[in-house]
Amino acid sequence: MVRHYPTNYDRWVYLAIEDLPAKDVAPRYRWRLETIRGRHSRVPVDIVAVRIRGMEPLPSDPVRPAHRAVCLNPDTKHEAEQERATDPK
Repeated sequence: MVRHYPTNYDRWVYLAIEDLPAKDVAPRYRWRLETIRGRHSRVPVDIVAVRIRGMEPLPSDPVRPAHRAVCLNPDTKHEAEQERATDPK
């Protein structure tokens, strides 16, 4: 199951509906969902997907995997496994 979310750079991305530990998702496929609040308010207005870059999350930190990381298609599954295997950590 996947769901589409707007990104912080005006595109859309398909993400899994549940978080996984960062250690189980290759860095290329890690995302987080951020809540945008109204100006001068605590009321949530929207949710956007933000790609995790720069700071490496802890292995147990929850991340939202991109669709390609959890897809059941054999070719895509093989690509995600190769990406995870080449991750130096």
